[in-house]
Amino acid sequence: MRLFDAFAIVAFLADEPAAAEVAELLDDRSEQNAISAINLAEVFDDLVRVRGRNGRVASEAVLLIRLAGLDVVLVDDVIAENAGALRARYYDRSTAALSMADCIALATATAEEATLVTGDPALARATRAEAVTLVALPDRRGTRP
Repeated sequence: MRLFDAFAIVAFLADEPAAAEVAELLDDRSEQNAISAINLAEVFDDLVRVRGRNGRVASEAVLLIRLAGLDVVLVDDVIAENAGALRARYYDRSTAALSMADCIALATATAEEATLVTGDPALARATRAEAVTLVALPDRRGTRP
């Protein structure tokens, strides 16, 4: 399984530098493509609150990629507890601003034995530290974490 964090899906939907790579990964059906339910909420938040997209337009964009094969993984108590432990272990306000949603993505990837797809530097560092397989995408400036 390939697990996408919100960064990856937003990059695709907003046509950022990682968009083409994310499109290739989403088109590749050799592995299941998924996102955690919490990270899906983060996609909506970013599209509507940060980028000013209309809520209906954001919903339609996400629906299209879900219909194209992006599954949603529900967050259970085991993933939630692991995410809290990851945040306690790696979060530092000045050097590793790892959000709870990032920790949910990493905990979900761990639980599902999935490859995590992200361009977020703090999440990429924690993913490597946890020995989870990573696809490092370019950030908005084209730099890979």
